Amino acid sequence: MSKRKTPQERLEEMEQKMEQLKAKKLQLQAQVSQQERKARTRRLIEIGAIFEKNFDIDSVETAQQLALALRPEAQKLISDYNDEEIIELEEIDLND
Repeated sequence: MSKRKTPQERLEEMEQKMEQLKAKKLQLQAQVSQQERKARTRRLIEIGAIFEKNFDIDSVETAQQLALALRPEAQKLISDYNDEEIIELEEIDLND
């Protein structure tokens, strides 16, 4: 026959399980952060490659100058694109 645990023993077990869960949570958070960093790094590399290929950029300084020159127009294009995307989504929602 198994011995019943005292409230103190049950409390200690629960605290141990809580510590294990905290450690597991930290481990999962670290994995998520690592995945996000990898995704961001990949995105930056891909974007940089697109710029380098299409604008024949050979230095960081040239890329910075081009980005500053294109920024106002690019922001307008992105804003217009996002507005169109929202309109398309609203149209879809209205038809459903």
